[in-house]
Amino acid sequence: MSWKEQMTDALNLPKDLMLGAVIMTITGKHEAYVENYMSLIEYTEELIRIQTKTCKLEIRGTHLYIDYYTNDEMKIMPARDATVVTFWQWHSRVLSF
Repeated sequence: MSWKEQMTDALNLPKDLMLGAVIMTITGKHEAYVENYMSLIEYTEELIRIQTKTCKLEIRGTHLYIDYYTNDEMKIMPARDATVVTFWQWHSRVLSF
């Protein structure tokens, strides 16, 4: 753990502000918000790869699209009547939904 992470934990400061940690909010199977990202690496209907300050994030599904994006947040959704996101990958760990 870096000294910055230790200080953030010791002072109980928000990690998203102090460390630039990514924030991902998933609302059911209908939408996902990604905050604190740096750039879009790859964008297809089946895969969206995002570079964050601390990791690379992969979002997989079918008929995915980016509804909107700003400098620090984006909203990802599946097309109407499509298969929703199948899993999120963070570094090398896979989280299934």
